[in-house]
Amino acid sequence: MIESVRIVNFKSLAAVTIPLGHFTCLVGMNGAGKSTVLQALDFVSQLMRGDVQGWLDRRGWTASDLRCKLRTEFNSTFTVTFKTSAGASLVWIGAFNRADLRCTKEAVVLIQPEKTDLKVLRSNGQIYSLGVRESQSIAFEYQGSILSALKDSELQPELLEFRDALRNVRSLELLSPDKLRKSARASEHDIGSGGEKLSAYLDTIKGERKTKLVMLLQKFYPALVDYKITSQRSGWKKLSVFEQFGNQKLETDALHLNDGLLRILAVLTQADADRSLLLLDELENGINQEIVETLVDTLLESPQQLLVTTHSPLLLNYLPDAVARTAVQFLYKTPQGETRIKPFFDIPRMSAKLEAMGPGDAFVDTDLRLLAQECMELDAQIEAVERAEAEAESKAVDAGEA
Repeated sequence: MIESVRIVNFKSLAAVTIPLGHFTCLVGMNGAGKSTVLQALDFVSQLMRGDVQGWLDRRGWTASDLRCKLRTEFNSTFTVTFKTSAGASLVWIGAFNRADLRCTKEAVVLIQPEKTDLKVLRSNGQIYSLGVRESQSIAFEYQGSILSALKDSELQPELLEFRDALRNVRSLELLSPDKLRKSARASEHDIGSGGEKLSAYLDTIKGERKTKLVMLLQKFYPALVDYKITSQRSGWKKLSVFEQFGNQKLETDALHLNDGLLRILAVLTQADADRSLLLLDELENGINQEIVETLVDTLLESPQQLLVTTHSPLLLNYLPDAVARTAVQFLYKTPQGETRIKPFFDIPRMSAKLEAMGPGDAFVDTDLRLLAQECMELDAQIEAVERAEAEAESKAVDAGEA
């Protein structure tokens, strides 16, 4: 399980730590940096896959677009805290160099309670070492993390589980109804960055998995009884769905399906796939409010971790209070353009509101611009206390030396 990701020097994220539970929900004003957080997490995943240039090309970006203009250092630094299935804790730190498109410094530490922490990976420039083995030269080319290039057999189990979990993060923030409608060629394990391979991916779902998917879809669209993938020339696959109205069964081509059905279909296929963390931008887009509750309940029952962004108080209202208190994170920007994050219901005024009303009601009852100002004032108070403590500690050291 990915417990947190710290991001330094990535677009508007000068230095933020994103806590991740089973379900995490980002809220905030437009432009606060919610989508940037999804992009950063998807980028960390890409570091473990090793095709950084391809990731940039798919977005129409260059490496220079990743830099935070509020910081002076060249590298972007990422720290991931991870808990293995056996309960061990692991921390990975990588410094990504935009010129080389790879992490020129990396370290992975295995936290061992009541034992000395074990550094299981070190990489610096052209040298790396694994565990207690001697350092060796890097004699191969790679992008992203060196873990993307090392063989499975070289990695100890905790490190292999970590790398594969990061690889299996899936971002659906680029989903497009137009792309979801398109026919696609064969795809083994993915619906594509914008959903353009949905029909080909659905063709790989057979037997019990398909039956389960159709049953899930019926929670949202009771008339839907099945879907079909038709093979066309040159390996292209076309999607259509069947709906039952009385004694009549109607087939509808994907070109004529509504945006909400396509979006839910795409989300459900990935929620049922072998993903560690699913990233969903503005989950409620194109979906009738009457079925948002069903979607939230379905996602909460999913085995994957989920991170969603939303502007919808309805979505928050369907979260149990105990979940909302830890899951909802508030993003805001300083006047300088730096994105910051706080647990929404840890903010004193919001915590008091949650005692009296539901999460969504508390959200809609709040002016987010004023709340952002409150958060910046709280930040200033905390920074003043930290400066005072640092000055007092420095004076104490100077007095001791004298």
